[in-house]
Amino acid sequence: MATRITARMLINTRDFVLSRYGAARFDEMLAALGDRCRVLYQAKLTASIWVDFEVIDDLMQTVERLFGDGSENLMHELGLYNSEADLRVTQKLIMRILTIKMVLKLASFLWTGRVKDGGRMVIINKGPKAVGCRIEQPPSVSDRWWRYLAGWFQRTIELAGGRQVTSRFTGGGAEPGQAAEFDVSWR
Repeated sequence: MATRITARMLINTRDFVLSRYGAARFDEMLAALGDRCRVLYQAKLTASIWVDFEVIDDLMQTVERLFGDGSENLMHELGLYNSEADLRVTQKLIMRILTIKMVLKLASFLWTGRVKDGGRMVIINKGPKAVGCRIEQPPSVSDRWWRYLAGWFQRTIELAGGRQVTSRFTGGGAEPGQAAEFDVSWR
């Protein structure tokens, strides 16, 4: 079965491009997208629509090609933006009440509500202010997705009160079923 992600990522990425680069550059991005992704943007998007991962990868590849500076930072920045954009004000307030590790455990529980057939997220305690995150049995996806998730983890922890957060993709996930690993720490 194909991996699918909620259209929330398309909505947030549209907002990211519009806020950072403007409407003219968003139109340029639309023209550069594959047909399947462009059609979704031209329709009325709602967060509850499920989108095949190939469409999301087309979007990430196009964003990186048009707006990237040659480094691998843009997908991380997109993950930072989308993590915050996913949350309502009340959710952000609740995150401040919970411990960071509780927030990450909750995120791992909710993973399948956002990513269908995308593996299982496991949080591994590595100390008082450090965790590992492993995506077990992931589909075959591009490294852009893993860089995006590193940014998503970082902002999630910052919103939960973590300071000086580092989040990095440490490897794996290159082959279907091969676990992808992240190290995350904070002060």
